[in-house]
Amino acid sequence: MRSRRMAVGVLGFLLLSGMAFAKAPATVKCKDGTTATAGRGACKENGGVVRVPLSQQAEGANAKCADGTYWHSTSHSGACLHHHGVAEWYDKSTW
Repeated sequence: MRSRRMAVGVLGFLLLSGMAFAKAPATVKCKDGTTATAGRGACKENGGVVRVPLSQQAEGANAKCADGTYWHSTSHSGACLHHHGVAEWYDKSTW
């Protein structure tokens, strides 16, 4: 019985501590300059969502190209080929 109470206590602690580390909801920028929670209908009353091409998004990129664009891929092969080469690798893998 003691081990069951301990297990329940540990699980409760893990659940509560996990909530403290939960990510904040993703936000998007609206065309009128405001921000909204990402998802269906985001910025509906604010002119729509500002679309940023993937090559201009730093988040999740493996490398930054010499022309300032970003490379998103699971492979280094061909990275920044038409963007004057790689200026900086972010993923530090050695393929």
